[in-house]
Amino acid sequence: MVTATNKSGGGQPVSMANIREISQIARGAGIPFYIDACRFAENAHFIRCREPGYENTAAIDIAREMFSYADGCTMSAKKDAFANIGGFLCTNDAELAHQERNILILTEGFPTYGGLAGRDLEAIAVGLREILDEHYLDYRLLSTRYVVEHLRDAGIPVVAPAGGHAVYLDARRFLPHIEPLQYPGQSLVVELYIEAGIRSVEIGTVMFGADPHTNEEHPARLDLVRLAIPRRVYTQSHMDYVLEGINLVWERRCDIRGMRIVQAPQFLRHFTAKFRLDSSMTATQKRTWAEPFKIKMVEPLKMTTREQRIQAIREAGYNTFLTRSRDVYIDLLTDSGTAAMSDRQWAAMMLGDEAYAGSENFLSSGGCYQGILRLRISRADAPGARRRKPDVPASYQTGRPYPGQYVLHYNAPAPGTGWGDFCGRYR
Repeated sequence: MVTATNKSGGGQPVSMANIREISQIARGAGIPFYIDACRFAENAHFIRCREPGYENTAAIDIAREMFSYADGCTMSAKKDAFANIGGFLCTNDAELAHQERNILILTEGFPTYGGLAGRDLEAIAVGLREILDEHYLDYRLLSTRYVVEHLRDAGIPVVAPAGGHAVYLDARRFLPHIEPLQYPGQSLVVELYIEAGIRSVEIGTVMFGADPHTNEEHPARLDLVRLAIPRRVYTQSHMDYVLEGINLVWERRCDIRGMRIVQAPQFLRHFTAKFRLDSSMTATQKRTWAEPFKIKMVEPLKMTTREQRIQAIREAGYNTFLTRSRDVYIDLLTDSGTAAMSDRQWAAMMLGDEAYAGSENFLSSGGCYQGILRLRISRADAPGARRRKPDVPASYQTGRPYPGQYVLHYNAPAPGTGWGDFCGRYR
């Protein structure tokens, strides 16, 4: 599997040449090749901007070529579909699709209703069309580059060139006096929150440093802090606020101390670990800006004081994953499911067909996916939804996707016969 774009490597894209070569190697070895496509549109636009031969190619055509080299893909629609929930799995293996469909019926329910309401399916279909707008993609990449270039001009260590969905601070260079096993990334995450109410996430030794089987800990290759920018949510003035907050932390970086873990689970500890902080901080003053645009709907943002933020982060065990959203001013923790939906998406949600079988939204979504991905939808689902783990054969529990997420499947048709049949789905 290849991830487009690479979220743990600075949000950098995968070139078309790389995808093509991976496909050739995988098929030569008889290994299925899948694309993690949650940011496929951003990746396609990067190819257009950076890879020779694609300068005048539309993003949708680049995306179709990307998927043509794969045997299938997975996607969280909470990223490059502007949706708040949902995702899908695609395959072009007819036998695998048949098995998936049968397991689906045994463990989850009928293929066309799944874990998503019809209105959510419709919002995903609209979002997939909107994400491929060239003007939006220009704006998306330029807005991230705006932050990266200003940080570089200020001498602040940041991963460059700019990625698509996020800005990545190099915490190890930002705080060189803090040893990797004292978690410089987590220290920087906490300081950004206390300084300016900005929530971000460590991608480094906290996330990748521990061996879950031996409990041994080693420094990760990089200690980064990711500021993931939600789509169509924040304005340039918000990003200027973020830049000012980072600069203020940078100015007092020598006063920042490391951290240690006092409580952590065996797996995925970065989500729920508790830390102990040893840091001295100097109070600073912030300012706000007026927004130069018309807003159709707003969500008021709570302006907290420094003292309130110190109390909030302390109660959360100095882990921003555990802070309450109401205590956050600028939320750059993730770009997953945080996009602002368009007026057409909201309108589409009012047309939800909640039928058990044969939902019109299922059919219209399938038409959208067929047009963009050259694949057909069989079932939608809500990734992350809590469900009872079904009793399934051991063969389905090892080395295979877990039953639950919907599958798009394309059976190559005979000439002139159109698209292939629907199939089942996995979670």
